Parts: sequence; C-alpha cells; structure tokens
Amino acid sequence: MPNPHIDNTDARILKAAGRVLAQNGFQNASMRAIAQKAGVSISTLYHRFSSKQHLINSILESVWQDMADGAMAIAEDNNLDPLEKVDAVVDLFIRVFKKRPQRALVFIRAHQPALHDENDSLKAHYVHFLKSLAAIIQKGIIQNYINSQITPEAFALYMYGGMRALLHEWALNPKAIHLHTLSDSIKYQIKHGILHW
Repeated sequence: MPNPHIDNTDARILKAAGRVLAQNGFQNASMRAIAQKAGVSISTLYHRFSSKQHLINSILESVWQDMADGAMAIAEDNNLDPLEKVDAVVDLFIRVFKKRPQRALVFIRAHQPALHDENDSLKAHYVHFLKSLAAIIQKGIIQNYINSQITPEAFALYMYGGMRALLHEWALNPKAIHLHTLSDSIKYQIKHGILHW
C-alpha cells in the first residue's frame, strides 16, 4: 500500500537508496551515488533526507507500516479462520519484498540497529505487527485450532524470526530460491508446529 506521505521524488530517492545501500553497504554507500541513482541533485536529496540513517529509517518505516497495517487487517478479518490468517500473514511478509530484494537486504541488515534508536514510529509499527500475530495465535487457541501450550507472544517472535531468516537467504540470491516455494515451506512448518490435533 503506497504511503500517502511520500511523494514521487521521495519514492524515487528511497528506491535508489535501497539499491545503493544493498549493493554497497551502509559504510560505502554515498549520498552522491544515491542522488545520481534517483536522478535528483545532491541538494534536493539533503533537503528531503538529512543523512543515510534518515534514508534507512524511512525505508524501514515504510516496510513496517505496510506489514503492521496488513497484519492488523488480517487479524481483524472475520472471514478467515486462524490458520488462513497465518497463511495470509506469510503471504503479506513475502509480498512486501517480492519485487525488491534490495529492500529486503536493507531491512535485514538495518532493522535491529534501527529498533535500538529513538525511532518511536518504527518501534510502534513493529510492535503492532507482533501484537497482530499474537492475536491471531490467541484466537486460534480459543477456537481450538492451535495447541494451547503455545504462548502467543513467544510464537509471534518465533514466526517473525523464521520468516526474516529465510528472507535473508532469498535476498542474498533471489534466483537460487523461489519465493513461492519459500512461502509454502514457511506455511507448512508454522502450521504443523502449532496445530491442536
């Protein structure tokens, strides 16, 4: 879902930043290279984004907003049973990165350090995503789909960690791993680990 607060120039800059940062790493990526890749002047880039860290935080916030909004909508969807919701969350996670392996690399490499910064908005999206996963698991326990020995909050972290680890492998070599196969494997492993029966 496009962020209404990001205009076309910002979107171009963020896309270029994702490519340059993924290719060169944080230390070696220059603001000048990002500006060139985005087709904007260096002054325009600095006017919109004050630093590389500002760019990374904007990329991560966009990712987490997409995932948090999507997971909350899935958790609240009364037309899906809890196991269908698990599938839908995995599909959401894959869809956010599917066409942009560079975005996935930036996400994998920069996510943990960024959460330790003072970015309250980023933390809020992350927490809402995990709470939505936990709510899905909790509802599954109540409806007797999911084993009651599972702690929803712990399983939300486990599920997110597994998806993130597999995403990292895909982002490093997108042609070696097909996302459809990855998605099916994640769904199978998650659901067969939590089923009540």
